Amino acid sequence: MTTKAKAKATKTAEQAVEAGAEQFEKAVKAGAETATKNFEQGFEFARKQMDEAAKHFGDFTAFSKENVDVLIETTNKAVKGFETLNAEFVALSKKNLEGSVEASKSLASSKNVQDFVEAQNELAKENYETFVAESSRVSEMAFNLAKDMFAPMNAQASKAFETFMRPLNS
Repeated sequence: MTTKAKAKATKTAEQAVEAGAEQFEKAVKAGAETATKNFEQGFEFARKQMDEAAKHFGDFTAFSKENVDVLIETTNKAVKGFETLNAEFVALSKKNLEGSVEASKSLASSKNVQDFVEAQNELAKENYETFVAESSRVSEMAFNLAKDMFAPMNAQASKAFETFMRPLNS
């Protein structure tokens, strides 16, 4: 090969290397720009997710405090209700004891077996009617206590669903 041909081949090779180097630099630069852009987008997405999580964490903390308040309210209602029911049971026991004493006096004052049986039947009937009426009244009191006691918890559960579950389902 001649010197001129060698020089031309060298120049062509150098130009090819330069063109390749330029293309390589462009590719590296484009890759770096794309990677930077993707990193920035990923970082921005992560930042938004963290901001959203922090916002919900605050909501969750406030909601947890409300849960404690509701639990205290429910407990107070339960204590008051059980005090009322207990007082009612004590009053019924006292009334029943007094009635038993009166019934014993009535039966003891019977003049004959016929009077005794009639008094016994009348007392049994009265005791049964009293038992049914008082049982119904105490059952209604217990039902109302349960309803009043759990009303704040039901409201809080509904609020929890609306606050935390509804957005997830949307």
